[in-house]
Amino acid sequence: MAAAKPRGTRRLAIVVLAVVAVIGAVAIALPSLISGDAVRKRISDQITNWTGRTFTFSGDAKLRLFPYLTVRLEDAKLANPGGMEGKPFITANVLVGKLEIWPLLLGRLEFAEFRLGNPKIRLAVDAAGEPNWVLNEGVVGTLASKSDSELSDDDAEPPTPRADIGLGRFLIRGGIVTYDDARNGVSEVFSDVDVDFNWRSTIEAAKGDGSFAWRDRKVGFRGEIKTPLTLLAGGDSPLRVAAEADAAKMSFEGTARQFDGLQLEGDAKLAVSSLGDFATWTGIPLGAAPAVETAKITGLMSWTAATLTLNDMTIDIDGDVGEGAVTATLAGGKPSVQGTLDFARIDLTPYLDAGKSIVDDTGAWKDKAIELPLIAAADLDFRLSAGEALAYGSEVGPAAASLLVKDNAMLVEIGEAHLGDGTVESSVRIAVDNGSYSGKVSLKVDDAPAQWLASLFGVGGITGTAGANVDLTASGATLGDLVATLTGQGSLAVADGSLSGVRLDSLPQMLADPAAPPAAGDTSFGRIDATIAIAAGRVSTQDLHAEGEGYTLTLAGHAALSEPTVEARGVLSLADDPLRDVPFLVTGTWQAPRLQPDLGGPLPRGGAMGGETGPTPHEEDIPALPGDG
Repeated sequence: MAAAKPRGTRRLAIVVLAVVAVIGAVAIALPSLISGDAVRKRISDQITNWTGRTFTFSGDAKLRLFPYLTVRLEDAKLANPGGMEGKPFITANVLVGKLEIWPLLLGRLEFAEFRLGNPKIRLAVDAAGEPNWVLNEGVVGTLASKSDSELSDDDAEPPTPRADIGLGRFLIRGGIVTYDDARNGVSEVFSDVDVDFNWRSTIEAAKGDGSFAWRDRKVGFRGEIKTPLTLLAGGDSPLRVAAEADAAKMSFEGTARQFDGLQLEGDAKLAVSSLGDFATWTGIPLGAAPAVETAKITGLMSWTAATLTLNDMTIDIDGDVGEGAVTATLAGGKPSVQGTLDFARIDLTPYLDAGKSIVDDTGAWKDKAIELPLIAAADLDFRLSAGEALAYGSEVGPAAASLLVKDNAMLVEIGEAHLGDGTVESSVRIAVDNGSYSGKVSLKVDDAPAQWLASLFGVGGITGTAGANVDLTASGATLGDLVATLTGQGSLAVADGSLSGVRLDSLPQMLADPAAPPAAGDTSFGRIDATIAIAAGRVSTQDLHAEGEGYTLTLAGHAALSEPTVEARGVLSLADDPLRDVPFLVTGTWQAPRLQPDLGGPLPRGGAMGGETGPTPHEEDIPALPGDG
C-alpha cells in the first residue's frame, strides 16, 4: 500500500510536466504559426470585412502571451463611410484584441474581445441627413440587408449570411464621443466614456453598460438590443435602455426600428429631482427659477423623423397629478411643442408666489432684466384644465387655460375659472423685439371672493363678493420699465363684506387724538365701488365710494406701484344726530397708513391728488400678439 502513493505522485508529476510542455510548445510555436505581417493583414482584413470600411494602424501588431493571448495595435483608425468627408469615424491610441487560442493554433485569427484605449468616436449627420454610424456595408451590412426569412438557425450548407458569426466583447476606456449635425448645427461632446458592450455573435442580443460625462455631469447607462441584425435590416427589435444622473433618471422599454432613421415606440419614464437644476444642465431656457421642484413623467413614447410623441401620459408635478398627451417636433431649427394636460387638482400658490417674489424690499428688482427665453426658443401650444385648483387656501372650481408661443410672442388665457360662486377670466399677451418687451393684460372677475382677489396683490383683511374689470399695457426691457410705463384703467366693486382691523366710526376720535391707539374691530359695508386709472408708476382713483350701516365714505388718491406709499383725501359722513362730515387725509404705506385731519391744505407729502393718468396708447401703437384676431 505504501508503494501506491509514490506511483500516484509520479503519475501526477508526469501530467503536470506534460501540460507545461504543451504550454511551452505553444509559446515556442506561436511565432512560427503566425508572423507579424500576417497578423497585421489579418486584423486589417477582418475589421474591414466586418464593417465595410478601411481600417489602419501604425507599426507592427504586437503579440503577447500573458496574462492573456492578445495582440496590441497603436494609432488605430476606422474610416467614415464612403462619400462622407472629415476625420475618421473612430481613432484609438491603443487597440488590444484578445485572441481565441484554438483557432490560432489552427492558423486562424478569431477575437474574443476588443479593448479601445482613449478612443475618439465621431458621430456625425451630414446635410442630407445620413448618419455615419450605420454599418450598411461589409459582413454586418450584408447580414442586415438579408430578409427576415433567412433565419439564423438555417440548416442550409453552406450556412446563409444570417448564420452565427462570432464578434465578441467591446471595451472602451477613457473615450470621447462627439456628435455633430450639419442640418442644424447641433454639437455635443461626451467625455470620460467607459463602455462594456457584449455582442458575442450575430444571432445573440447586444447588451452593455457604462458611463460618460456630459456637461460636467456623470451619467450611467445600460441597455440591450434583442435582435441587432433585424434592427439594422429595417425590422423590429426589442430595446431596453436606462440612464441615470444626479439631476434625472430615464428609461425606455419597447421596440426599435431602423427605417428612414431610428424609430422608437414603447414605455418611457422620466424623473427629475430638481427642475431648475435639470433645466440648467440640459440648457432648457426657463429663465427665472421655476416654481416646480420635482417632476415625473410616464407615457407611451413614439419617436419618428425627429418627432417625439407621448400618449397616455401621466405627469406628477410636486404631487399634482395630470394626464394628457404631448407632441414635440425637433427638426427645422426652432422646436415646436403641442399638448393637452388635465389635472384633477392643482395648487397654484407656488406659481403665484414665484411671480410675487420677483419684487424684493431693496428695490433692486427695478433694474432686473425681463427673462422670458422660451418666447424665442420654442413654439408652444398647450391646453390646460383642472377639475379643482387651490390659490392661497381658496378653492377654485373647474378651470381651463391655454398657452400659445409663436413668432416671438406669447399669449396666456384663462378661459373661465370658477371661484366660489363667481368666475375669473384673464389674458396676458407679450411680444419681444430686440430685447424689449411689450404687453397687454385683461382681467375680468365676477362675483368672486374678495379675499382671494386681494391676496393676489398682497392685501389682506377684506371679505365680500368682488367684481373687477382691468385692462393694462406696458413695455420695456426691465421690470422697472414695465412699472413706469404701465398704463390702463379699470373698475372695482365689492359687496356685503368687511374690513378687518378698522372701525370707521372711531375715525373722529382717532383724528382728535392721533396718539391714542386705534379702536380694534371690523367695519362692515354694503358696497364699495371705484374706478381706477394706472399711469406714471401709480394707481389712482377719484371716486371711491363706500357705504354701510350708519355711514358713507368717499375717497380720492393714489398709491405708488414701485413702493407701498399712499396719498389720499377722503370724507367720512356719519349718520349721527345731527349729520356730520369728517374730512381726513391718508399717508404712509399700505401696511402702516397714517390718518390725520384734513385742514384743507396740501397733503403733507405733496403732489396732486388723483386723476393724473397720463396718455393712453392707441391700439395701433401696440404690437400684434397671438389672440388679437
